[in-house]
Amino acid sequence: MDKLLAKIKQLLPKSLLRITQPVYHYILAIAGAILYGFPSQHLKVVVVTGTKGKSSVVELTNAILEEAGYKTASLSTIRFKIGNNSKPNL
Repeated sequence: MDKLLAKIKQLLPKSLLRITQPVYHYILAIAGAILYGFPSQHLKVVVVTGTKGKSSVVELTNAILEEAGYKTASLSTIRFKIGNNSKPNL
């Protein structure tokens, strides 16, 4: 696939590539959604914003939802967490 894209980039003028790139990305996104059965339709998202305490609220909310039996993922300045896998945010 990478070789094919590289060849297309060589053959097409840059101005044409700039025009077609957004359409290509849109089609690729739609194809992925169809292929994987529109997974984002099954997600519930909680967003935490503010000036102070966001990481604490994310950790607390994550703990509450896990204790309630939900599968969770979280991202904060403390760590990245998906299910039981956690990595520090360096």
